This record gives sequence, C-alpha cells and structure tokens, in this order.
Amino acid sequence: MTSATAWEHLLTLVAAGEGPVPAIPDDECDDLIAMAGRHRLLPLVYRRSRKHACRSLPPAVEQTLHRAYLLGVVANRRIYHHLARLLGAANESGLPIVVLKGACLAEVVYGDVALRPMTDLDLLFRWHDLPRLDYLTCSLGYTRPDGDLVALAEAGARHHFPILRQSNGPPLELHWTIAHEDRHGVFIDQAEIEALWSRSLPMTIAGVATRMLAPEDLLLHSCLHLANNHLFAWAGLRGLVDLSLTVKKYGHQLGWDAVERRARTWGAWHGVSLALWLARDWLGAPIPDPVAARLLAALPPDDMVGRVREKMCQPAPASLNVEIPPTLADRRLRDTPARLVRSLFPSRRTLAGLYRRPADSARLYLYYPRRLFDAVRVYGRFAYRQLGGDRDGHLLAKREAALRRWLREESYGRS
Repeated sequence: MTSATAWEHLLTLVAAGEGPVPAIPDDECDDLIAMAGRHRLLPLVYRRSRKHACRSLPPAVEQTLHRAYLLGVVANRRIYHHLARLLGAANESGLPIVVLKGACLAEVVYGDVALRPMTDLDLLFRWHDLPRLDYLTCSLGYTRPDGDLVALAEAGARHHFPILRQSNGPPLELHWTIAHEDRHGVFIDQAEIEALWSRSLPMTIAGVATRMLAPEDLLLHSCLHLANNHLFAWAGLRGLVDLSLTVKKYGHQLGWDAVERRARTWGAWHGVSLALWLARDWLGAPIPDPVAARLLAALPPDDMVGRVREKMCQPAPASLNVEIPPTLADRRLRDTPARLVRSLFPSRRTLAGLYRRPADSARLYLYYPRRLFDAVRVYGRFAYRQLGGDRDGHLLAKREAALRRWLREESYGRS
C-alpha cells in the first residue's frame, strides 16, 4: 500500500462525518496503524473502526488498536485523578482555574477520555493570583526548575511557566494567556485576557466543578497551538481532529463572526483560517459555506498550502519544537554561527522544557547529546542541503521563512 492510500484511509476513519468507512484490505492495515500511531490517533481509530463495524480487520490489528485504547484509558484516568485533586484544592482556596487543551478536549469534546492522548495538564490562571497559585502547587508537592513562580515571572517567562512536576504525577503547565507573546505575529493584551475569563463557562471536568474556555475561544486556542505555536509541524493530524470535533460539538452555537473578529484582533487570522480550512477540507469539519468562503479568501498561495499539508503528514518530534528550521532558513547563518549553536545547545531551562525534565537535575546534561541527535536525525539532510548550496534546500528554507512572514502579516488587526 502506498502512503497516500494509508493517509486516505486514516482521514476517512477520523473524519467528523458519520459516513460509512470502506473495507480496509488486510495487506494495507500495517501502514495504516503505523501512520495512526505517528499521529497519536490509535485510540480514536479503534473507536471509529468499532463504530463502523470494520470487523474484517486482522486479529493482530484489532489487538493493537484495542491495546492502544486501553492504554489511553489507564494513562488519562491517572492524569484526571491528579487533575481532580488539583482542582479540588483550588476550589477550596477560592482560586479560579480554566482547564485548557487536552484535559478539556478529551472530556468535553471527544466525550471519551481515552480518545485524546495527553502527556501533561494545562491550566489558565489570573496573573494577580500568582502568589496563591505558587503556594497551592507547593502544598500539593509540585516542584519547579528555578525558584518560585513569582521569580520565574520576573525573569521573563512568556505565556506559561517552565514545567512543574510532582512525584508520580503528570507535568503541569500554568498559563496566564493562551498564546506565546508575539509568537509569529500573535499578541493578546491584558484586556483580551480578561475578556477570555469573562466569557469562560462553568464545567465539570474530572468530576470537579471548574471552568473552560467559551466554544469560540476553545476553537481559537486549538488553532493558535497548531498554527502559530508549532507552525503546523508537531501535532500533525491530531491537531486538525481537535478542531474538527470542536466544530462538530458546538455546531450552530459557534459565533463565526466573533471567531474571525478575535483572530484578527490578536493578529492570528491567517493561521486560524488555514487551520480551519484544512480541518474542513481533510476531515469534513461542518463549517458553514459562507464562513468557508472567508477562509478560502484568506489562504496563502497554493504552494504554501501544499507545504503545510506535507508538514502535517509527517509530525516532527515535540522536543525539537520547530526551533531549528528558522535558524537554518536564515541566509545570515554563515555570518552568525552562534545562532545555530544556541539552537542546538539551548539553556538548561529551555532544554528542561523541551524534554520535560527538572532543570536542576544533573541528568539534564545527558539530554544535550540527545538534542543534537534529534536535530541531526530530523533536520540533518535539510541542513546539509542548505549549507551546501543545494538549490532545493534553499527553496525549502525560503518556503519556511515565507510561512512565518505570512502568519505575521495579519498583525494589522491589533487594536
């Protein structure tokens, strides 16, 4: 089976619609499972294959899918156990929290906590609650890499703190906004952050009363995470599944004019429009035709859309976080080799965040060789072609730089 055929089968299985799923020949299943695994979609593929009665799958394939689903149940229930404890303590302290990303999506949007893999917890808090939040996390046994949260904030943490850790618990990311400050043109000022809070909704997650983002903001946050934070290069197809299922879940409740207005105000309309268009085109996200026409009008040239599609088909490791390509894509690299060194060998705190390890651990130094290995494995050929004067390599670098420029062009919408 060709990769293209595996991709089409995967799209059909995870699409937003309820249409029939064609039979999958036995000799095509291995490639499908491998691709679903790369995109962290095995539990969802299992559920959809069972729902559509794909019972002709080979026993070994059914066992692989079922095992992935059960592992998702165990892993996510463990995460929700820790989340319930944290949210309960926050409620007792009168500390408002908004649950973000995977923990919210899995329970509220996917409807089955096993279907949406996650590795950490993401929570939104108000900036003025920082001292109380610091005390709360310490009382629950969370440790941080470098000093207390107030000190980290004063040191210039951007939109969330370095990973907080607890023995036998999932990593914890605490956010005070939903986008990296000025990340590829995006900027959300304090007034907009307060508006996020005022629009947030009460919700029960992990069995505890808490809050979630309003549907439009939930959709926008997923778009920002996929497009502007990771340049379509990390989450892969799962990021589009988040968008597609969110649109399907809230349907006519979504205020599409509000979605566009906020995206333009934040300087994020280009990334949002491309992410939503791909969710509609690939997964059948039920976006109304008038809205789709506005998305289409905002799309970049066809060659850039094609490049984004290629990137999403092959999600990059999260530990690289698309930091190296911008450096390699810069023609000034030969004149400023220090930029490449900083990218390959970042600060301890940056490395700790990338590999989700405590920054004060002596073992963190072992991750510098791994960082170099990961970089060479994923980007080595690209770097060789770029530095060696290969025309195709230069073209690829230009396309990456053009994508970043295009994402920034919508910043005129700030007010």
